[in-house]
Amino acid sequence: MKGLSRALPILISLGLSLGSVTTRAAEPCEGTVLYGGKQISSELLRCTEGILAAAGSTSEADRLYLALSALNELSVSQPSDDVLAAGRRIVAELDRRHVLRPEDRRKWQTLLMANGRANEAAAYGRMNRSQGTYVVPTLVPKVPVSHRAEAHAWRLDTATGSLVDQAIDLRHGRHVVVASAASCGFCRIAVEAISQDAELREWFADSLWIMRPSDNLDVAKIRRWNVANPATPMLLVTDTSGWPLPNTWMTPTFLVLEDGVVTATVDGWSAASRAALAAALRR
Repeated sequence: MKGLSRALPILISLGLSLGSVTTRAAEPCEGTVLYGGKQISSELLRCTEGILAAAGSTSEADRLYLALSALNELSVSQPSDDVLAAGRRIVAELDRRHVLRPEDRRKWQTLLMANGRANEAAAYGRMNRSQGTYVVPTLVPKVPVSHRAEAHAWRLDTATGSLVDQAIDLRHGRHVVVASAASCGFCRIAVEAISQDAELREWFADSLWIMRPSDNLDVAKIRRWNVANPATPMLLVTDTSGWPLPNTWMTPTFLVLEDGVVTATVDGWSAASRAALAAALRR
């Protein structure tokens, strides 16, 4: 399982904490952070502002690296224009100091992807290929403008390696959405177990297994998932409009929707979560 919890050690390294502490004006990253929710976002943005405003010493670069990593993780479940703008400023500052590393460039690509800027991420990758960026597959925007109000995702065309845009109407009927990742071992165990489960298999026939941009867009892993699970291919969500996202991106997380409203959320895959999921789907 993965998600915002991965960012918490980074936040703590920056001086943020998980409990109430005394805030000192001299420490821009001191403060209170709640697990999940919007406060963690506002605290991280405040922290980033403090780092950027500090004297431009070499030692501050380490804090900028950490802040970029935390913003990257935060974007998976809480994308926003403010988070994107903060990341853009950090990357510009690191570049100005000539300390922008290949991994930072990849994180910036991921930050762009996670905030709905797939085309910009692809262009940045092409311009900086010699600097360690990854290649974003060709984007094929097939969804008509009239369907833009619906949720949409990128589906990997295994024959061409392109990412094809696909509209999905979650506003009507029942849907099962799974927050997942092609590299998640628990997700692979879950999808295999469900395919062999006489009760769950029928309910999951049209389930949607969605992933968010992570540290690197590993097309090979997505392709392997899709070949192994042709009925439930992995869908890459870069624009979160219309999608119900869990407050923290833990994989797998199962969301049951009725006419666009989340009626049940089940975290993880175990005997207990399987029972909870079946109970939710029997209603």
